[in-house]
Order: sequence, then structure tokens, then C-alpha cells
Amino acid sequence: MKAKLFLQQNHLYIKGMKKSISICIVWLIVMLALSSCSDRISEQNESNNEQNTLNVINVEIINRTGARLDVSPDNSMIAFDKAGGDGLTDLYVMDIDGSNVVCLSCDSPDLNDPARFIGNPEWHPNGEWILFQVEQSSHYGVIGDNACRPGSGYFNELWMIKMGGTGLTRILELNTITSPEGALHPHFNSAGDKLVWAHIVDGPRAGNPNLKYGDYRVRSASFSFNAGIPELGEYQQFTPGVPAFYETHGFSRDGSRILLSGNPDNEQSVGGIDILEISASTGEIVIRHTDTLLEWDEHAHYSPSSERILFASTRGHAIKWNNFGETIKADLWVIDKDGTQRKLTFFNDASWDLKPSEITGNYFMGDGDFSSDGRSYYVYLIPGGDDLSGYIVRLDFNEPF
Repeated sequence: MKAKLFLQQNHLYIKGMKKSISICIVWLIVMLALSSCSDRISEQNESNNEQNTLNVINVEIINRTGARLDVSPDNSMIAFDKAGGDGLTDLYVMDIDGSNVVCLSCDSPDLNDPARFIGNPEWHPNGEWILFQVEQSSHYGVIGDNACRPGSGYFNELWMIKMGGTGLTRILELNTITSPEGALHPHFNSAGDKLVWAHIVDGPRAGNPNLKYGDYRVRSASFSFNAGIPELGEYQQFTPGVPAFYETHGFSRDGSRILLSGNPDNEQSVGGIDILEISASTGEIVIRHTDTLLEWDEHAHYSPSSERILFASTRGHAIKWNNFGETIKADLWVIDKDGTQRKLTFFNDASWDLKPSEITGNYFMGDGDFSSDGRSYYVYLIPGGDDLSGYIVRLDFNEPF
């Protein structure tokens, strides 16, 4: 507007320069038009960039009583654990849409004498076998104690079973006569010839914030089938920082890195665990994705291409650790290709229009798994921090993750 008034004033009061002024007017009009066009293009690019940002576009409930899960390599089935009336968990499978639920462990004498915790499944890449955790049938702790849940791992061994319920084999046996041991969150590499898991080597240590939940290390071992029977080879053990809580979340697509959560810094509380990547050969920290000592970051997963990472975080939520069950809240965050981080779900926000109306209250994002094309993510919603059963939901994205 000021430019226009300036031109009008010159046209009216500066005589003898009409030709020059007219040229200036034409030049300025063209420049203003180009500027306006540029602004519109910029606005359109911003709109396109926003549209091209990966986002959740749909949320579907798959199961209302499930827990930890893994999607089969062909995307046709989900293996998961869920609690029964006795409060103990068993291993189940269901079709990818939540139908045809079948228990694989309920009728096995080897897994039910006595009844105990079973869960945290992981499909072998061949699609025929499922790996899972099983509480020892005898240990110096209490059978069915909370510490023995599949999400904690104390006194948990590793077993495998075929889809039809045959071939039951224990591949990791513990010796817990003198000190507690256990296995947590096992994951195969994409070739299926290596396995990584978190291994408990000692129990909690009072007064040490790093060891509040116990001393967990990272173990990686070769894996093979010997005459059709699954077996583990020799293992390597890594301690990425100080002795602390470390939970494994899987190998990168090329097998060179291991994704995990942990509290590697001295005096770092378990309530402030972070997302890390370590070298699969040396155990050294390669990338520390989060360094938020007052926020709980866990359950990280590589996208199928390993270009992005999805993880659960309490970031933005006020957690009172003396009232954990009623205040625990976490949502899913994405680490994008350029390293930026942003919140992807809003399950703890009543106004999120994608959240099914029956999902109310506080939720922590538990373990999950991608479909092989990266278009969907199946995740366990933990209600109020109680990790025995909750919703299994499918998140659909506007582009491959």
C-alpha cells in the first residue's frame, strides 16, 4: 500500500518525468505480482510438506485383552501373550484382523507344570517358528511373582514352538541356584541366524539408581537349526555404559546395529531411560537418540527400512513415580530420517479424533511391530501401567514408515 501511494504522489506532483515514472510503475507492478506468486508457491509448498509428513491416519482395535506381540513375516498372523483368570500369561496366535484366536501353550504339559508366566513372542524370519519367554518351572523366587512377568524377565528362559504347537524346544536354560538370572525381549536379525536379548545377571541393588530393577546386559548369539532343531551358539555380552537396565529392541536391517533402551550414565535413574543404538560387533554406543534423564523412553523399533525409529515416551506428561499406576502416560514418537523427533500419537489426549471412543484413561505404549511394508504398526496399549493385558491396536500411516 505504501508503495502504491508513493507512486501516486510521484505521478501527480513530479512533472516532466511521466515516462520514467510509468516505466517504474510497470516494473513495480510486475515485481509485486511475482512476489505474490512466490508467496502462493511458498504457502503451497508448506502445505505439501505438511501433507507429505508421515502421520497416523487410522486407528483400529484388533484385540481387547492382549499384551506383548509380534507380526508374522508374511503379515497374516499376530503372536501375542495375554493373561488368564489366574493372572498368568500364555502364548496365543490370531489372524492379522484379530479373528481365530488360538492358544499355543495352554495345553502343553511342559509349559503348565506348574502354571507360570509365558509370553513376549518373536517370529523367526522363516515364519514357521515362534520364540518366546517362559518362567522357569522351579527357581528360588516365587512362581508367578510380578518380577517373572514377560515384561520383566526374571527367571525367564527362551523356548521355541512351531505354529501348529509342535517342536517345543528350550534354547536357553538358566542356572539360578546362586543368583537371579533371566532373559528379556529376544529379537532375531533379518537373516534369522543371530539372536539378541537382554540378560539379567544380578538382582536389584538398593541405593543404586542404575540398578533399581536389576543388572541387565545385552547378549547376542548365533542361531541355527541343527537337524531341524533350533539351537543357540556362543554368545557375546555387552555393557554399553555402566551396569544398568538395558532392554533390547532389535537389529537394524543390515544387522550392524542393535536398538535398545537403557540408563547407561552413572546415577541415571531407570525412570529416565533413553534410546540408544550400539554396534552389533563391539557393543559400543553408536548413536544416543535421546538424552532426557527425566523422561522414560522405551519400546523402540526400527522401521522395515531402518530409516526411521518409533519409540514410546512419557515426554510432555507429568509422571508421579510414587503414584505410578494412576499417572503413567506415554505416547509414540518418531525419529525421522533427518534425526528430528516429533510426537505421532495422542492416546492420552481426549480430543484426538483418531482414538476409538472406548479407549479412555491413561495409557503407556507397550511393545509393538510393523507390517512388512511399513504401512501399519500394531501396538499394545498398557492401561495404567499394568502390563498383563490391554488393547492391541493397529495404526495406519499415510505413507510407508
